[in-house]
Parts: sequence; C-alpha cells; structure tokens
Amino acid sequence: WNRSFGTEQRTDDGKIEVLGLTTYQMPFLQAGGHGTCLTQCTTARIVTKKTIPMQVDGEACRVNPSIIEISHLNKAPMITKMKAKTNTYYTTLEKVHLKVAKLAMKDYTLHHYDKEKLRMAALLLFNLDMNQDSDLEHVRSEINKRVDELGMESLVGNWVFLDSCTAERFFRIDHNQEHLHYVTDICTDELFLLIPEEDATQATATTTDAASKAVQQEGETAATIASP
Repeated sequence: WNRSFGTEQRTDDGKIEVLGLTTYQMPFLQAGGHGTCLTQCTTARIVTKKTIPMQVDGEACRVNPSIIEISHLNKAPMITKMKAKTNTYYTTLEKVHLKVAKLAMKDYTLHHYDKEKLRMAALLLFNLDMNQDSDLEHVRSEINKRVDELGMESLVGNWVFLDSCTAERFFRIDHNQEHLHYVTDICTDELFLLIPEEDATQATATTTDAASKAVQQEGETAATIASP
C-alpha cells in the first residue's frame, strides 16, 4: 500500500500503516529517510522473543520477550474544512540532461570508496533527457527502450542504479525500492548503472559499438541542425 498503487495516503482513514526497514535504511532515518510501505491494518500483534533495548519518554529501558497488541485509538469524529478551489498554476520543470554510463562489478568492487576512479572507469552509453520528477521505475523503462534501440540486449533487466550523490561512495539502489526515489535524488548530470559481473564481459563489445553508434547519431543530428 503506497502512492504507486493509485491511492493517496490519508491521515483519517482509521488505519495503521505498516513499514518495513532494512539494515541499509536504518541509518538514514535520522536524515529524513523512510521505510518501505507494506500494508495497512486496524490491529497489530507483535511477538518478541528476546530482550530489546529502547527508550520510553527519553529514558533508556529494556523490553523483555513479550506480546504487544496495537490498535488504532484516534477514532473521534472530526469536521474537515475544505479549502476553496483556486486556479493553481503549475510551473513546468526543466528536463535534466543526463549522461548514462555503465560500471562493471569488478571496478565497483575494486574502487568502492574512490568515487573519482569509479567515474573514470565508467563507460558512457548515451545521453538521456528526463523530467526532474521522474522516479527510477520510469527512468528504467526509458533506459530499456533506448537500450533496445541501440542493440544493447545484454544490459536489459540485469543492471541496477547507483546513487552517486552521497559524500562517501556509490550506493546500490534496491530494484524493489525504485518507486521511492526520483532521478534527481541519486545523480546530478551523470547516471551510473552497475552491471553484474557475469554480464560485464559479454556486454563490453556490444555496449562499445552501440555507444559509438549513439554518439555518431547525435553528431549527425547536430550537423543537420547547424547546416543552412
């Protein structure tokens, strides 16, 4: 249950939202991160089998193995004041021009903490114009279309996005969480794709030829526009 299913979240639906958190997501909660929406319920039953450290009103304590029953209590009837309809003018965001590049798994593993070496090891595939509010699921579909046009069959479906905006290193984006990220969240002008090790070797020759073809097509288009 989340926005991708076509239903907006509401605070007055009388439901408890259940979120799932991975060990990767936990450190980002203090920086505005969020978990993965799993489902909604009216009651929940949590069974713990070991002692868990936690805080209650700011005081440290430990919860022994227990069974915790949770139910939605905020059921008081309320009156909602509807806002008057006004003419809203939406500004059109400029498209972001991205250089899409692939990175082999061996280079990613070797230079994991050196972002500059990773950028040097990446191979440019093609350029792509995307809306700034495009999520990664939509970007993946557009990249796969472009890959099919250029004949890069070995790249389709096997790659993952890399977050190059973090200060320390590149992070892989879970395929199941791509709907939670906008393209501008993980890159500025270069979008990196990580190719699995088993696909990197066979993709090199095809990718190089296709990338040369893409650059040649863009050069011919620019020459046609420049000619009188």
